[in-house]
Amino acid sequence: MGAEVRRHLLKSRRFISLEVNPVWIKIIILAFVALMLYSLFSGLFFLVKDRGHGSRTLKALTARISIWVLLFAFLCVGLYTGLIKPTNSVRPPWAQTAPE
Repeated sequence: MGAEVRRHLLKSRRFISLEVNPVWIKIIILAFVALMLYSLFSGLFFLVKDRGHGSRTLKALTARISIWVLLFAFLCVGLYTGLIKPTNSVRPPWAQTAPE
């Protein structure tokens, strides 16, 4: 189904190309993970420093959850459009073949 969407978008001329270098996708994913780790440790620092009083720990948790939601959405869109290719061990339901 992702290939059909890609062909439709290419035919409609809205996008020049959907081909993205896989290295950039890995860099984006690693940047999301690095941001989550930074938020995790800043939340730990604020928890220890403020001794449970204050809202900085809550803000760090909110940031970490927001980053996770964005990463999840990025992965879902990437799998759906075909920008991220699953390995043989993990295939989305639309890419599985029917048993004969």
